[in-house]
Amino acid sequence: DMKNVYVRLMQGIDDIASSSFRSGLSRFPARETHVKVPDDMEGAVLLYETQWRHMHGLVSASLLYAEILRIEPYEEYSGLFAYLILAGELLRNGILPPCFEPDSIDEEKAAFSLAIKQGNYSLFTSYVERAVHSSYKEIENV
Repeated sequence: DMKNVYVRLMQGIDDIASSSFRSGLSRFPARETHVKVPDDMEGAVLLYETQWRHMHGLVSASLLYAEILRIEPYEEYSGLFAYLILAGELLRNGILPPCFEPDSIDEEKAAFSLAIKQGNYSLFTSYVERAVHSSYKEIENV
């Protein structure tokens, strides 16, 4: 299903290359060994299906979002693709998508870097949680 999201995102932009993952290795390897993108994506989806899906919706969506950002499965628009997957998973769980502020990009990068290096996603999940909270505040102001 995630590939279909990317194909729809790229419709009219790149109809040929959008149907497959990029060649090469993950941008930010989770382990000392480097893993090819298709294999790493398969592992991330397997983790999601077997373990993360049973967690709170915000946590499982944040973990999946971080993994897609870590792997960067496509040459173009991987960040947007990761956000669409995050938003879809949150909406599926009855949670508004996050409202990421442009001035918080440094905080996101720091939390993401720490998560990748230490394997502890609590700060990254907390960052996403605060962004979701901002979404609710925005709706409250309407």
